[in-house]
Amino acid sequence: MDVQKAYLEFMKHFVKRHKKGELNLKLLQYMVDHDLKYPTPSECDLEKYYAAGVIRKSDLINEGYYIGLCRNTTVAQWDAHNQVFIYIRWKCGGQRLDTIKHLEDEQGTCWDAFVPLKYIGPDFKL
Repeated sequence: MDVQKAYLEFMKHFVKRHKKGELNLKLLQYMVDHDLKYPTPSECDLEKYYAAGVIRKSDLINEGYYIGLCRNTTVAQWDAHNQVFIYIRWKCGGQRLDTIKHLEDEQGTCWDAFVPLKYIGPDFKL
């Protein structure tokens, strides 16, 4: 079993145990189907991600909501003015709004980034 498939199996059990729902599994399956690993900005080839359907920063719509990948969420809203995604962060039993940059902005770093895969409209509410 290759590393990616082993990771997918691990995440299936993690998602079930933590009740984060089927969306995470679908996103992880998408990554496997498109031969993408969880993006570490310092290691990823942006063109490969764009070819697989990742939305470019220049194509994001201000105040639009996106389904995507990062360590802490699968849904985030694009704030074009500040050039960040806004999302709800759950930590220590509470929640708060937090921000995260697009994958393009974290190239060459080891920071987490949001990887937008699908625009879901302006009306979704965090």
